Amino acid sequence: MADDGIGAKSIPQIPTDVAVSDLRKQLAAAIGRIITLEKNAMPTPPKGKQQLSYAQTLTIAGTVGSTATLEQLSPLKGFVKEVMISWPAGCIGLVDVAVFHTKTQFCPNTGFLALDNFSPIFAFNEFVRLNEPIRVVLQNRDGLATHRITVTVTIEEG
Repeated sequence: MADDGIGAKSIPQIPTDVAVSDLRKQLAAAIGRIITLEKNAMPTPPKGKQQLSYAQTLTIAGTVGSTATLEQLSPLKGFVKEVMISWPAGCIGLVDVAVFHTKTQFCPNTGFLALDNFSPIFAFNEFVRLNEPIRVVLQNRDGLATHRITVTVTIEEG
């Protein structure tokens, strides 16, 4: 409101229909820009990630329980991103591990891995389907000791 010089306030002019229409268009455009900015500023939600854990104590080589096949179904359609295998001290390269999805071996590509006192993390980008079997095959070739092996498979939705 403007002052008319004698202390009285003048009443603002009421916009015409054309002015109201223009204001509505400007307001709609401004709201559209705000919505666009909010959409661009919002982070992409993280993809689902699940871990399958396998653990087994293997008996002395040549006895019942010296080999094992452990299986779980993939909780996601996506990609196996990591496999971590933990061999405790004393395995001395005599405890074999291989990981499969359905019939496809991918860790390692063929044969087995066998280490000692080590927990490496292997990176992959191996596609798996929802409810596809993820299988870990273990065998103890040590004729003197039992060993507990753990394997963690990380699957990311995609």
